[in-house]
Amino acid sequence: MAQLAGGLARLGNHVTLLYLHASSEPALHADIIARMRQREPAGDVEMVAVDFDRVREGRRYSRPMQLLDLARPQSVAAMAALMRQMPLRLWPHLPLTARRALLTTSLFERCIEFYSDTIRRYRTTAVLIPEDIVGPFWPVAVKAAHANGVPAIVFPYTLADRKEALQSLRQD
Repeated sequence: MAQLAGGLARLGNHVTLLYLHASSEPALHADIIARMRQREPAGDVEMVAVDFDRVREGRRYSRPMQLLDLARPQSVAAMAALMRQMPLRLWPHLPLTARRALLTTSLFERCIEFYSDTIRRYRTTAVLIPEDIVGPFWPVAVKAAHANGVPAIVFPYTLADRKEALQSLRQD
């Protein structure tokens, strides 16, 4: 992506490279960020590093606020649809399944809000993504880009197979 950003800058484009990282490996990310900043052509490419864990964590709600959030029409409709599709033998697991579904939906909403805010803040004209994987990160970035009238282009550096997708989502 750094090479792509440099190439676009050499063609006369101003490029803002958004580097999303988790705080899980601060030394690794600090090294990557430092190396990318060294490669920035003067004034043509800027890099913004964002710890994505703050997006993942989201706002902290009290228990009553969580219950009010669940009472939104979209949440109630989603729960009703989930219950209609769930086989009777799985009904004992409904509370856990519902909680996971609501947490996942909330994460996707926070990610869309984050990407939309970022796209507007930097007056983005195109979103270039390094890979297309299952989950709340790149597909949601594409959705936010399209919702803001911005094209999204995937420049893959690898092609993920089914096993890689399952590994990346095993905790979710």
